[in-house]
Amino acid sequence: MAVTWKAGSSAVDGSAAVVTIPASVVAGDLLVAHTSNKNASGYLVVPDGWVYALENVGTLSMTVLWRMAETGDAGTTVTFAQEASTANSAAIIDVFESPDPIRVFNGAIEDAGTVSNPLTPSVESDWDCLLICGTAQETAAGATSAVAPLTLATDEPNSSETITVTTGYDQVGPGSTGTREFSRGTSARSKTSALLVGAPPYGFPDVAGSVTSQQRSGNVLTVALPPDIKMGDGLFIFLGTNVDAGSVTDWAGFTQMFYTELFDPVLACAYKTAAGDEGASVDVTLQTGYDTVATSIRIDVATMESFAASPPESNTRTSESTVSDRPPNLTPSWGEADTLWLTAATIYTQNGLTVETMPPRFGSSGGERAPGQLTQSSVMNRPFRASSLRPGAYTYANTSVVVLATIAVKPSGGAGGGWGAIVI
Repeated sequence: MAVTWKAGSSAVDGSAAVVTIPASVVAGDLLVAHTSNKNASGYLVVPDGWVYALENVGTLSMTVLWRMAETGDAGTTVTFAQEASTANSAAIIDVFESPDPIRVFNGAIEDAGTVSNPLTPSVESDWDCLLICGTAQETAAGATSAVAPLTLATDEPNSSETITVTTGYDQVGPGSTGTREFSRGTSARSKTSALLVGAPPYGFPDVAGSVTSQQRSGNVLTVALPPDIKMGDGLFIFLGTNVDAGSVTDWAGFTQMFYTELFDPVLACAYKTAAGDEGASVDVTLQTGYDTVATSIRIDVATMESFAASPPESNTRTSESTVSDRPPNLTPSWGEADTLWLTAATIYTQNGLTVETMPPRFGSSGGERAPGQLTQSSVMNRPFRASSLRPGAYTYANTSVVVLATIAVKPSGGAGGGWGAIVI
């Protein structure tokens, strides 16, 4: 489904541009910010929750940021300021919507020189997407217009700060090529940008359900399974124990992916393709029984490559005497795709040690502290298109011993995930 422009707002200031998010925004919309400053020192201070897309720094600087809108965003303000000094500043926030989840794919930014008709970078696409373009210019000589097929979105002609920002967009489809153009009446130093976004025909593997179980000692753990399991769904079980249990002697039909320990904590994982007749739980047997946390996850069969054709892949690492640590990097064999990334951790929590923060941009799939208060377990997920990924850090209230893992699940539709080739 197409991504469409919904609304835009802008602001200018001699030091920092404060932009109000349009009132029409709703959760799930895409917010794209184009900011520019003149004669600044240092880089833009990225507002909380926003993600860098593009940046070109100089006498005239331009930065493009994005984030997904959340409930309560409408009418709130965002401040775009430089880290080291005040500067003439202008900024725009545009809102884009789609009935399907929107993904930010790729982009480019360049110095257009001193021109009256700055161009955005060339684009070629093999699928339907939206090209979001921006230009920043060091001039106050009137407004900027968009040259067809580019449609004007938002213009901020700053008459007092001698800096302007303008945005536009163009729906591009298979075989689309060429540049897009803005036009001004006066030549001036310019920066231009292009950002591709879209709702591709195949989505990421979908975490359709998860549930966490706990047990105090005992070597047979009853692991609850998510509801509504269908034939072909991908199932995972993650186990965290406070003491090395030696091994898992019976995974109840699941295939072990890893069993990793460091002194006391253990993190283990197994997976299977659902038969469709699974009950509410399975019994997993450990060689030796200790306090255990288990998280089971269901991946919808319609969104993933079958485990028979492409099993999930993983990497693990351990760390001791740490208050902050990142799971390992993982480069799946299928290359760049709309991969579902999972990260898991078992943290030895004796003496009240607790996890303070989880890896940024990962959503929780389950996990909690074991009954004996010695083990804290976490499983997080993040749908993200990449050929490799190392999740951000867990942080702990006190020095901890941890076992960490990164897992990748291949999307339905092959390595390309249905995106096709895009070149900017």
